[in-house]
Amino acid sequence: METANGLAIVGPVPFTDVCGARPDLVATTPNELDGEEDDSAAASELTTAAKRPGLRLYQGAWLAQVWVPGVVAIQQGSFVPRRGDVVLASQPKCGTTWLKALAFATMARVAYPPAHAGHPLLRLNPHDCVPFMEMLFADGALGNRKMDALPSPRLMSTHMPHALLPASIRDNPDCKIIYICREPKDMLISLWHFTRRFVPDRAFSDMFEDACQGASFAGPIWDHVLGYWNASKDSPERVLFLRYEEILRDPVENVKKLARFVQQPFSPAEEAAGVIKDIVRLCSFDRMKGLEVNKKAGSNYVFPNSSYFRRGEAGDWTNHMTPEMAQRLDAIMEEKLQGLSPMPQRSSVPRITQRSVETHSRTYSMETANGLAIVGPVPFTDVCGARPDPVATMPNKPDGEDDSAAAAAAALPSGISRVLRCYQGAWLASEWVPGIVAIQQGSFVPRRGDVVLASQPKCGTTWLKALAFATMARGAYPPAHDAGHPLLRLNPHDCVPFIDMLFADGGGATGSRKMDALPSPRIMNTHMHHALLPASISDNPDCKIIHICREPKDMLVSLWQFTRKFDANLAFSDVFEHACEGVSFSGPIWDHVLGYWNASKKSPDTVLFLKYEEILRLPLSPAEEAAGVAEDIVRLCSFDKLKGLEVNKQAGSRYLFPNNSYFRRGEPGDWANHMTPEMARRLDAIMENKLQGSGLFFA
Repeated sequence: METANGLAIVGPVPFTDVCGARPDLVATTPNELDGEEDDSAAASELTTAAKRPGLRLYQGAWLAQVWVPGVVAIQQGSFVPRRGDVVLASQPKCGTTWLKALAFATMARVAYPPAHAGHPLLRLNPHDCVPFMEMLFADGALGNRKMDALPSPRLMSTHMPHALLPASIRDNPDCKIIYICREPKDMLISLWHFTRRFVPDRAFSDMFEDACQGASFAGPIWDHVLGYWNASKDSPERVLFLRYEEILRDPVENVKKLARFVQQPFSPAEEAAGVIKDIVRLCSFDRMKGLEVNKKAGSNYVFPNSSYFRRGEAGDWTNHMTPEMAQRLDAIMEEKLQGLSPMPQRSSVPRITQRSVETHSRTYSMETANGLAIVGPVPFTDVCGARPDPVATMPNKPDGEDDSAAAAAAALPSGISRVLRCYQGAWLASEWVPGIVAIQQGSFVPRRGDVVLASQPKCGTTWLKALAFATMARGAYPPAHDAGHPLLRLNPHDCVPFIDMLFADGGGATGSRKMDALPSPRIMNTHMHHALLPASISDNPDCKIIHICREPKDMLVSLWQFTRKFDANLAFSDVFEHACEGVSFSGPIWDHVLGYWNASKKSPDTVLFLKYEEILRLPLSPAEEAAGVAEDIVRLCSFDKLKGLEVNKQAGSRYLFPNNSYFRRGEPGDWANHMTPEMARRLDAIMENKLQGSGLFFA
């Protein structure tokens, strides 16, 4: 959970965006399980109405029968913990839905700014964002597979008493637990209203009687509360104890407390910008209940989304309980809390009476089978800070640099010679070479699902980054939700890291650390020739490469326009002459193109070869095509849309090249405005000769 070394936490992503529909409640009763109490006498004392909701006594706790298989699976090791996990714990109807919304919005605020119109909580119910473990693991292996598909830090919820938690959660120093409790009388009233949706004739008096005997969902109430209370006293750095009523009174302060606990405190700048208030506003009862998604019944669920939104007013119990009932429950709670160490004190913690009111190395699965779907990448700079900056210094001579190229480099125009370097037969920008060497020597650790965008400079790299990011991330960032999309606040190069520069720092260690911080599937780009790629990329069946090329004459004109930004006196004729000799950024042009072309012919399932002049195509479902998702992506990533954004007009204080330098309208055929017919024929003849017999041609 650290933010050291330039790494920041993006936070969780919505569960259903990765894994499909949240687990459904089922009506079947599981078989008798080890650890289930043979307590027929206790069960017989329950009212008939209490049996209908499906209560079951397991290891001293009364659980909904549909939870028990999942609890058993979790206890037996189906849940594999991961550093950074955050578990939200509660009894039902204690503010669980609200806590899920607040925790998700707080932890995910970098990837999903709470004030943006594209926030997941505006299209998904909080239970779709934060999975309920008991139901998720009721199907055993599938639950484990779905949890493995989530990026870190993972956020999940449970109704299990603290004593039922497996040691992998309970005693894990790398797992955080946030517990919320509520005044018991108000909790029972809310629970009664909720259960009446499936047991409409249940009398409140029956529920009250059973609760006083300890038989309520996740009950006894007192055992559940005290388990987490004592854990919070023993390990305050791992267990945060919250009260529903305190959050109602001061939501801003409690959201700040939650953020500090998960080690994502709000910065002074965030506080000044009103981010905390934006989160509280986003998660408010009126805002959440009024959303269309929370008015729907939902085709897969026993409980409609609207059932999770009932305004829980403190003290509402007075409208349903007699004074005698209230006094009886207060007395029970007073007795159950008495004499326990540490004893809750009125001044610091809740007395629950009337008198006191959070791959691959654990990565995304790329399959869509078994209910799993791809949520896609997250913006690089949201996780790792500013993108790598080009540097002006010349690195030391690495092994593999061509000695014979020194004379050729010396003959280049000054604007090119000071930045170009020949390494293993390829002409590269000098600042790329250390990163490429580090990557080749093993600093880059591949992960299943990695996607590498490859190109020569000025072949549509920026556009490909935007299109690929928007396409792959469309689950988490719907392209039509314009106001909240990362590409509206970040340059495409901030979303997709350039690994040649990323691994240039610290012998590759910094790049490796930052790439490890990204969730899967990771998307990155390179200007390396295919022959320079390490085998961990080029020969890896679990890694996809998307290469984009461009008509060479147009590419050279665009490259000249770009390089003139740091060498205003550079003549196009000089760039052209050297390119014809094979000397250009990532040149020779023909070697670069042919390397990826041949790879795409040999392994079409791992290498996709695109032309700038073609439309980028990644598979969309029929439903998405019908809904116009492809058009939304193209519109979002259009030249006019991206260039007009404020972020892409800025120079950027850290970067050698301003953001707006990446946006020049690359019209096919623009070369005719800069090349003589003789120049065009010469380059065409060179390319035709070099590509002869490959099957590749440029119109």
